Amino acid sequence: MTEGGALRTARYKDFCLLFASTKNSAGEFIAELNRRGIPVNCESGGGFLTSPEISFMISLLKVIDNPVDDIPLTAVLLSPVFGFLPDDLALMRAAHRDGSIYHCLVNAAESGDARAAAFLERLGGFRRIACTVKAGELVRRLVEETGYAAIVCAMLGFSAITSLNAMKKSSFQRSGAVCFFSCACFRQ
Repeated sequence: MTEGGALRTARYKDFCLLFASTKNSAGEFIAELNRRGIPVNCESGGGFLTSPEISFMISLLKVIDNPVDDIPLTAVLLSPVFGFLPDDLALMRAAHRDGSIYHCLVNAAESGDARAAAFLERLGGFRRIACTVKAGELVRRLVEETGYAAIVCAMLGFSAITSLNAMKKSSFQRSGAVCFFSCACFRQ
């Protein structure tokens, strides 16, 4: 391993075991590693993917993939990152009763709503980036370009940043779909 350009001895925290699911087999691995005195953490039971900081990023990735999916789009719009209020969405829906929330946004932007137009412009940029980079890089850029790390840290504490970093490291792209693995990360 290298650190600051110099070689160093590998440490436990340099390694991570990836499981397609921690439900059935991870426990055996964790128990054996602990029995051998190897420090390890394991997120199981969906905790990682359902945590607030990761849930938002998954919703944003879903919106980038398919902006007409109302549930993730609504979650993204109502998040602290974009700051729309329920009343804002209700007014857009009242002005355009047909179609998806995305179509309501488009209609609002065409009617002069600057926030809707700004959101759609950013979404278009995210969609262009998504076509050109790997999933881990996409997540990194989304966190950076939205200021999400600062929001997460202020709202949930520094430990939530660790989850975002784990998401960047454990994501990969296969057949155009972003997939995430549960992981067991070594401590120390």
